[in-house]
Formats: sequence, structure tokens, C-alpha cells
Amino acid sequence: MMGTTLALVAAAAFFAARYALSDNGNAVAQAPPAPAPQALEMIRRSEADKAKPKFIGDKNGFIFREPRDVPPPADCAGLTGGDKATDTQIAASPFNFSAAYLPPGMKEIFHTGNVCRGVVVAVTRSYSASPGAPITVMHIKNGPAVTANAPEERLQAITIAGRPAVLQTPIFEGDYVEILMKDSLGGYFTISGTQITPAELQKVAEAVK
Repeated sequence: MMGTTLALVAAAAFFAARYALSDNGNAVAQAPPAPAPQALEMIRRSEADKAKPKFIGDKNGFIFREPRDVPPPADCAGLTGGDKATDTQIAASPFNFSAAYLPPGMKEIFHTGNVCRGVVVAVTRSYSASPGAPITVMHIKNGPAVTANAPEERLQAITIAGRPAVLQTPIFEGDYVEILMKDSLGGYFTISGTQITPAELQKVAEAVK
């Protein structure tokens, strides 16, 4: 996320550069304007967050670990990768789902799934308005181990529709926000997006079935 933020700021500064005429009529590039104070504040917050240790431990039924310590779904053990699920396999899987609530104007724009040894181990659906940042929902046949991505101060143990969940709050307004939510099958959902408030994302999570 930090790399993306810096790249966007750098690109904006580059394309904002203006050309002026020198005394001899030749075009010379002026220095690009400094990033806006808001962009600088976003960078400052991102850098400060990056410097903090990622939370490793248990929170509300999820075990946060380093990426190397998160095992694959049991059906994928020993495999170098899975296969793409067909629509028929997704429709028949208990890990298929629907989102009964979406922010106004949003609709499904993409779905896919993963299969190991003939078993659907993940289903992903993305929703978006046009234009607009997407919301992505994944249903994963795995857990309770998950990848540690944030310091503990940005992780909140919550309950959504009676299900244990963890909310990863954004670094700044409009930044990436994610919900991990238990299911009734021994797996979990991830509901994530940008340019959406945690409260609105929780409404989406509440209606995922």
C-alpha cells in the first residue's frame, strides 16, 4: 500500500510539471510542484504504520501469522497450486455466497474460484459502481491462521451477524479496510475495499450469506 501511495504522488508531481520559455525561446521544464499537504500527510501516516510491527497472535478466533507460517487449505496440501473453478463447481459449492446488500450503484463485475483435488477452496466476487473502487468478498476454506498485515492498534475484535470478526481499520480516510469474518463451515470470509467507511463495509459483511 505504501509503494502505491508513493507512486501515485510521484506520478502526479511528474505530470503536473509545466514548461516555460527561456530567454532564447527554448522550452525548459520547471520544477514540479511539491505534493499537496494532504498527500504528504498520507505518506507520513503510511510510513509510521509501516514502521510498526505487524500483530502476531490470536484475536477473536483468528491466528495472525507471518505469511510463511500460514498453511494452505488442507485440500491443497502438497500441491504447487490449484485450478480455476468452473461456474458449475462454484454454484454447487457450500462456499458459494451472495451479498444481499451493496452500496448504491454497485453490482457484481467479476467472480472466480479455486479448486484443489476437485474441492472448491475459495470463491471470490468483486462488486463496483462505474466509476468507483471495488469491494471484494472472498470465502475461503481455511483458517484460523491468517496473514498478519497490520499493527494491533488497527485490528478490532467485533461481532457481525453473530459471527466473530476482526476489522482492520484504514490508515487514513479512504485507505484499504478489511473485515475477516468466521463462517459456519470452518472457514472464513474476507470483505475488503478502499474509498469506503468501515461502517459501510460492515453493512456489506452483515448481508453476506
